[in-house]
Amino acid sequence: MRSMPSPLNTDALARRGDRVRLADPPLLEVVRNTADDLVTLVRAEVKLARLEVAAGLRQTLDRAGWMAAGVTALLVGYLVAVGALASWLSTLWGWPGALAVTALSQAILGGCILWAMPAATTESRRSPTSGDPRV
Repeated sequence: MRSMPSPLNTDALARRGDRVRLADPPLLEVVRNTADDLVTLVRAEVKLARLEVAAGLRQTLDRAGWMAAGVTALLVGYLVAVGALASWLSTLWGWPGALAVTALSQAILGGCILWAMPAATTESRRSPTSGDPRV
């Protein structure tokens, strides 16, 4: 009867045609390949992060451009409306009276906006559990 080769006897395994431990790559080569793969992975991650930042920046700049165009149109429309109001009021009270009433109306509108804004800002910054019994 043939005796089974010991698992540590690599020469006997090589003669049988089984997986040969001597043909496995040396540990240094495995470590080197792993390090190369890790460097490739990190490079790909950095490239992906750069692409994501560039796409986000491009989208933000696009939004900012549209916002600037919208604000410009809104401002021009607002100025034309104020001019039309002053022109219409000039038929009733003359130009000095019309400009005074228009300026007063704008001051009241601005004051109402500034008066209402801090309350809205503090309400949005308050945490939901800041002592409000309704929450």
